[in-house]
Amino acid sequence: MRRVDTHKVRIKGWNKTFWASTDRKKAGVAIMISDKAKAKIELIKRDREGKYVLLKGSIDNEEISLINMYAPNGIASKFLIEKLGKLKEEIDSKTILVGDLNQPLSNLDKSNQKINKKEVKEVNEILEKLELIDIWRKINRDKKEYTFFSAPHGTFTKIDHTLGHRNMALKCRKAEIITAAFSDHKAIKILIGKGTWRAKSKINWKLNNMIQQNWIVREEIIETINFVEENDNSKTSFQTLWDAAKAVLRGKFISLSAYINKLGRTEIKELEMQIKKLENEQIKNPQKKTKLEILKIKGEINKIESDRTIELINKTRSWYFEKTDKIDKVLVNLKKGRRKAN
Repeated sequence: MRRVDTHKVRIKGWNKTFWASTDRKKAGVAIMISDKAKAKIELIKRDREGKYVLLKGSIDNEEISLINMYAPNGIASKFLIEKLGKLKEEIDSKTILVGDLNQPLSNLDKSNQKINKKEVKEVNEILEKLELIDIWRKINRDKKEYTFFSAPHGTFTKIDHTLGHRNMALKCRKAEIITAAFSDHKAIKILIGKGTWRAKSKINWKLNNMIQQNWIVREEIIETINFVEENDNSKTSFQTLWDAAKAVLRGKFISLSAYINKLGRTEIKELEMQIKKLENEQIKNPQKKTKLEILKIKGEINKIESDRTIELINKTRSWYFEKTDKIDKVLVNLKKGRRKAN
């Protein structure tokens, strides 16, 4: 990620974004904090080569140190030993380190269990000195689950890690590996502490224009309009009919939107279950056919997620168009200003 591309990591609802990047496309890491979290950042450290970013401060009044790090493939062990040694003064009992470290931490982290024992030992020694432990492994013990699938080699590895200081790891209640459709790496989700729950703010319903492109919705609209026309008579005013039609359509839009979203989630969930089943088969008995099937299903998930992303982009554009000042408003304000001046 180049510095000129850093605006691309900005996402609605996650305006607190901190990154380290260079002018090369292949380097860059970021930490994003939800707008719902009360965050106060006191220290930011960035790697000049875009390999890590460190934050120290508090989230919801809890002190925390966050590090997102990327270790280059091929020199991961040397890189981790060097960088963690430099950051040892900043690593404390409130630290969580995450990222693609390109380094298994035990033979359980690779499907064929063929690891460089010397490199693994050296990395674990520096982690032990800093009192950092693999949170996912601590909770899941001997479970064999992986974050990366190498298609050329047909092997699975867990090279993405969520490390935490021993004190932070004790607060962790749950850790799981989840599918990330747009990446060849899976994500690790952890739940720490009791969490701060806030009441959901009231959101006024608004029609999503994109839903009208769905054939199910179009058929329901036509059916409702036909029903209104058939029941039109001289005794009922046009305004009453129109108000009734709007109320019925609004209810149908809400229910159909929920139904379509549920269908989409169910389809993705079924595909993810298929991938998991195939991955387990591939781990036990590597086959080229199984590998191709995994890649095919991942492509299907990417297609669904891409369509959903396009829908969100169009929705955002629509919102931006409605909320921003139009040229006529600018001209009206300009005329008002001139009238007052005269």
